[in-house]
Amino acid sequence: MSNTDEKIVRLIGGNSAQYSVTSEIVGTDVALHVKDIGGGAGLVTDAYDYIAITYPSATTENYVYKQGGSGGVTVATVLITYTDSTKENLSLVERT
Repeated sequence: MSNTDEKIVRLIGGNSAQYSVTSEIVGTDVALHVKDIGGGAGLVTDAYDYIAITYPSATTENYVYKQGGSGGVTVATVLITYTDSTKENLSLVERT
């Protein structure tokens, strides 16, 4: 499982989550289209069909969950902050 896949599993419900993911490059960002096909409860419980990921700094990742594709309604935002740029240790996970 790739590092990106591992992060997606953590964000959508843990190791038991089952999902399908497709990605696309949008400018300098990566957009992920995620479909939950059997996972459990996770950090984001509202229905979504699109995740946009940005990297505001060397120690932060911002995940924006949307329903209705890239132009749809934002249902949740998750900001992940790491202790340093190696991104090996989490400092904060914040959902809004």
